[in-house]
Amino acid sequence: MKIKLREYQPSDFKSLENIIRETWNYDQFSSPQVSQKLAKVFLSSCLTNYTFSRVAIIDDKPVGIILGKKLFFT
Repeated sequence: MKIKLREYQPSDFKSLENIIRETWNYDQFSSPQVSQKLAKVFLSSCLTNYTFSRVAIIDDKPVGIILGKKLFFT
């Protein structure tokens, strides 16, 4: 098994949303509909607020994401 890293693609969103939902156990404290929305909002916020992203891929399937933010100092 080899992990590949590549740029985020919009088609990755659903898989990453599900990973977040499972990782943070959203279904344990909310309904499936609410947990899906929580994961969607969290991922959308991360993608909006970070300036660097790479998606980890195994067997052509997203299994994680790396996010970073470039800080600008003046």
